[in-house]
Amino acid sequence: MGLFDDAKSAAEKAGKKIGDVAQDAKNKATDVVDDTMKKADDAKDKLGDKVDEAKAKGNANAAQAREQATEVKNNIKEHVRAKDED
Repeated sequence: MGLFDDAKSAAEKAGKKIGDVAQDAKNKATDVVDDTMKKADDAKDKLGDKVDEAKAKGNANAAQAREQATEVKNNIKEHVRAKDED
């Protein structure tokens, strides 16, 4: 029975090593996925920041255009009033 016990012990050790290697591979894969997800989230946040910045610039430009349009309109009205007074 010594040979059978030795074989059984060797098989159990090999099975344990295979299990350990599989667990290490799983842990490494999980780490890679977690790192990738973090990078993706960071990229998404940065892109969102750029979108917000572009929207803010667009809103500022639109406000400036409205202000200029109002100034032109008021200048025209003033010009028309001045002509009516003549």
